[in-house]
Amino acid sequence: ADFQMLYEEEKANIGSTEVFDYTKWQNNTDWIDALTQTGNFTTSNISVTQGTDRNRFYMGFGYTKDEGIVIHEKLEKFQLSLADEMKLAKNFKLGFNLAGSRTRYPNDGSGALQDARRIAPIVSSGTTPYRLKLYGDSASYNLYSVLPTIQNTLQNPLLIRENTWDKYIGRETRMVGSVYADWNLTTNLNLRSTIYGDFSWVNSTSYNPLYAGYNPADGKAIVVNPITRVAVSEDRYNKWQQDHILTYKKSFGAHGLTATAGFTTYFFGANFLRANTRQDLSGDPIPNDKTFWYIDNGFNDPSSNQSSSDAVERTTVSGLFRVLYNYQSKYMLNVSYRRDGSSVFKANGNTWDNFWAVGAAWEISKEKFMDDQNFFNFLKLKASIGVLGGQNTYGYDYPLYPRLAAGNSAVFGTNIYTAYVNDYTPDPNLHWEKNHAKEIGVEFNTLKNKLHVELNYYDRLTKGSLAFLMLPSGKFQLGNYGDISNKGIEALATWTHMLTRDLSFSISGNITTFKNEVKAFGTPLAASEQTPNQTEVGYPIGYFYGYIVDGVYQSYADKLGSPKVIGYEYGPGDLKYRDVNGDGKIDTKDRTMIGNPTPDFIYGGSVSLGYKQFTLDIDVNGSYGADVYRIWGSSELPYSRYNYASFKLNRWHGAGTSNWVPILGDNHAINRLPSTFGIEDGSYFRIRNVQLAYTFNPAGLSKMHIKSLRVFANVQNLKTFKNNSGYTPEFGGSPTAFGLDYGDGPVPMIVTGGINVNF
Repeated sequence: ADFQMLYEEEKANIGSTEVFDYTKWQNNTDWIDALTQTGNFTTSNISVTQGTDRNRFYMGFGYTKDEGIVIHEKLEKFQLSLADEMKLAKNFKLGFNLAGSRTRYPNDGSGALQDARRIAPIVSSGTTPYRLKLYGDSASYNLYSVLPTIQNTLQNPLLIRENTWDKYIGRETRMVGSVYADWNLTTNLNLRSTIYGDFSWVNSTSYNPLYAGYNPADGKAIVVNPITRVAVSEDRYNKWQQDHILTYKKSFGAHGLTATAGFTTYFFGANFLRANTRQDLSGDPIPNDKTFWYIDNGFNDPSSNQSSSDAVERTTVSGLFRVLYNYQSKYMLNVSYRRDGSSVFKANGNTWDNFWAVGAAWEISKEKFMDDQNFFNFLKLKASIGVLGGQNTYGYDYPLYPRLAAGNSAVFGTNIYTAYVNDYTPDPNLHWEKNHAKEIGVEFNTLKNKLHVELNYYDRLTKGSLAFLMLPSGKFQLGNYGDISNKGIEALATWTHMLTRDLSFSISGNITTFKNEVKAFGTPLAASEQTPNQTEVGYPIGYFYGYIVDGVYQSYADKLGSPKVIGYEYGPGDLKYRDVNGDGKIDTKDRTMIGNPTPDFIYGGSVSLGYKQFTLDIDVNGSYGADVYRIWGSSELPYSRYNYASFKLNRWHGAGTSNWVPILGDNHAINRLPSTFGIEDGSYFRIRNVQLAYTFNPAGLSKMHIKSLRVFANVQNLKTFKNNSGYTPEFGGSPTAFGLDYGDGPVPMIVTGGINVNF
C-alpha cells in the first residue's frame, strides 16, 4: 500500500497520465528475505604429527563447506598439508612444507542481493506452473514472475538466480610450498636458504540457458533469455620467491650483536584466457547439459566465437642488511638497509632504489636510579625513523607502457581513418613510491605488572604516489605526483588480574587516531554529479564534496525569496542549497567539503574471563568520526523505477510536510546532486566476537587415550550499533573513492560451535 501511494504521488508530480493496473500485482514481498538464506558453515581438520631427534613430520587434511547468505551460494574446499624436517648432520637440516587445495566456487549472488532492495513489493516471489516449449519439447515449468513495466530495465533477481545458479562451474587448484636448508656454519653463523612456490589454476564455465518468466499482467509466459551462450575462462598464477639469509649472533660481555645479510627475489606471473560463444540462431539451442558446455559444442555459431588473452609479469630483486645491537639489554639499536630493484621501472632506468630504517630503545627500568621507585615494574622508551618503498601502480601493470585508447581518428589526404592513441603519457622519471615514517613511543608495566600500557605517536608521509597531471596539450601524464600525510596516536592498555585461584580476568583496549591530508597531487580528482569523492591538496584524501542542504522549498514564494539556482529546474519540494560564497546565486562555486570518509579514530577492546576450565572471551571494535555517503535513495540515476527507501514516507508533499526529504520525482535532477542530504554518520560500535569454551581436565581423559579435549561456542558480529541507514557503516573502494553506500554489503552474524581433540 505504501509503494502504491508513493508511486501514484510521484506520477502526479511529474505529470504522468500512465494508468497502472494494481489488481494484477497484489503482493507484499520482502525481497531481501526472498533472496537470502541462513548459511551453514562447517570445517573439519585432522592432523598427524610425529617426531624424533632427527626427523619431524606433519600431515593434515581439511574440509570446509561455506554457504553464503544469498540462496544457492555454497563453497567447498579440500585441503592437504605436508611438512617434514630432516636433520642430516649436527649442524645441517633440510625441510619442506607443502599445502594443496581444491576449491569449488559458487555462482556469485552478490548482484542478486544488491538488486533485491530495488524490486517493488507488489511483485510475487512465488512461482506459477505454465506449459511452454523451450528446448524443443513442450513441458511444464514453474515460472517466477517478471517485473511490471514500471520497473523499466530491472529484472527479477530471483528469476535470474533460480535459473542460472547451477549453470556455473568454478574450480581452483592451488599448490603452495617451500624447500629450505638450514646450515650452522659456525657456532655463531647460520645460513638459511628457502625457495617458495605458489601456483594456482582457476577455471570457470558459465552456461546461459533458455528460461522464461510469468507475466501476471496478461497471464502469459515471456521468454526472458531466448539465446543460449557458453563462456569459459582459465587463469593461471605463478609466484616464485627465494630467500638466502646469513645471520651472525654473538655476545661480548655486556654487548649483544645480531647481524643479518640477505638476498631475495620475487616473481609474479599471471596468464588469462577468455572465450565465449552463442547458439546457431538457425538451429537448436545449446543443450542444458554439462557435456555441451564448451566453445565448439556442435550447436554453436562459429562466427560468434570470441576469445581474448592477457598476461602480466613482475619481478623484484633485493639485497638487505640489518644489525641488532644491545648493551646490558637496556640500550637497543636496530639499523636496517635494503636495495630493491623492480621490473616495473626497468624501462626508464629507475629499477633500483635504497630504503632504510633506524630504531632505538632504552629500557629505563633497568637503570639504577629506578631501584628506589615502586610505580614502574617495566619502562621502555623507543623511537624509529625510516623510508620504505612501494610499487602501488593501482591497476597499471606496466605504467611506462600506456594502453591504447580507441575513439580517435586521423586524416590522410581526403580519407578519415580510425586511430588509436596512448591512454596517457607516462612521466619518463616514474619511480618507486616512498613511505617516510617516524615514530616515538613509550611502554610500561605498573601495579605489580597488572597494567601494561603502550603509547606511540606516528608521522607517515607517503611521497610519490601515482597520480595524473593534466598537461597543456590536454593529455594526462601519469607520474609520482601524490604526497599523502598520515599522523596520529596509537594507544594500548591491558589489565590482568588473578582474583582467586580459580578466577582470573584480563581486559584490554586500543585506540588509533588519524589525521589525513593530501600534501601534493597532480590534477585534482573532482567529484561528479553522482558521486561526491574528491581529492585535492589541503584536504583529506577522497573527502566528500557537494552542496549544503538548508531545507526544502515550501512554496513558490520561498523559491523567489531565495538565491537562484543556475542550470536546474526546481520548485516547491526540491532541496534548498546554501549560498556558500554569498554571491546571491547557487552554482558549482557553492560546493564545499560536506564530509570525510576517514574516521577520527578507530578502537577495539577485549575481555577474557577464566573460571576453572571455563573461559569467556569478548572482542569489540568500533570507529568514530567517519562519514558515509548514501548513494541509494539520494543520488541514484533514474534509469529504473526502484522500490522506495522507507524514509521517503516522510517526503515533502505539501507546504510544511517536510523540510528535509524532497518531493518524489525522478525528473527532479537537482535533488540527486551530491549534498549533505546523502551524508550519514559512519560511527559504530560492534560486538565482534563472543566465545565460551570448556577445556576438560586431562586426568579424566587419559583412560580414553585423549591428550586434550576442548568444546566451544562462538558468535561473530553479534550486534552492531550504528547510525546510518544502510546494512553496515563500513565500505571499501579505491584509495580515492570510498565510503559510498550503494545499498549492499551486509555483515552477517555467524554462530559456530566446535570441538578440538588431541590423541
